Amino acid sequence: MQFLPSEAATVTAVRNASVNEPTMTESSVDPADGQWSATEMLLAGIIDELRWSRYEFRQVNSTQPGDPPPQVPRPGIRAQRRRLSLEERKRLDPRMRKDSDNG
Repeated sequence: MQFLPSEAATVTAVRNASVNEPTMTESSVDPADGQWSATEMLLAGIIDELRWSRYEFRQVNSTQPGDPPPQVPRPGIRAQRRRLSLEERKRLDPRMRKDSDNG
């Protein structure tokens, strides 16, 4: 099994069958929580880049600001902290306060 890719059906079945925690049962095991292969990680990266490109295009061609797109959730990676709003950034950054006071 050491030469099989991590996304192989055999490896996934063994990984899902080897749940040792008493709180988890066979029905609660989600294969999406397992390891991702390099291909899946690359695909998630491509999706993120496409979303970001669309977001930038909209920002450049629109007068209204929009929220940045969320990243594709990846196993083992926690969600990023909440981004500061423009008002919060202005309160923290004296350079931004100075620009908003003059304008």
